[in-house]
Amino acid sequence: EFLVIGRVSKKIKNKFKNIKGVNFLGFVENPYLILKNSLAIISPVRIGAGIQGKVIEAMAIGKIVISYPQGVNELDGFKNLENIIICKKYNWEEWLKALQFVLNNKENIEEIEEKAKELIVKQFSVEVVSEKYLKLFKEFINAKN
Repeated sequence: EFLVIGRVSKKIKNKFKNIKGVNFLGFVENPYLILKNSLAIISPVRIGAGIQGKVIEAMAIGKIVISYPQGVNELDGFKNLENIIICKKYNWEEWLKALQFVLNNKENIEEIEEKAKELIVKQFSVEVVSEKYLKLFKEFINAKN
């Protein structure tokens, strides 16, 4: 089953409406159980700045994430096949290869998922982010004086 969470255009829904196993769920108040029970999380974001929050959430619960490069910021430690899978080409064959890798490499995937959780704790935990803001505020106050 391929579950799509979030807002999707009618055009996309109509394109896939006759494909068995593709379900559009729309907005989900708490997607945690769906994410936790999924084989992989796909982030098809192709435009945007920085890291998408849903990618961080999925990685934090230990799920493999497949993303375009624009869905993550490699400067923040995201590394293809180390803690995430990054599809560099914009075609379905690339996504299919990524999904086949997930299906056929259980041990590798478990290691990538563990490293993903480690990255999120190291870079994005409340404590780490709070410390970064505190440092920024202190620097700003000191610069004003």
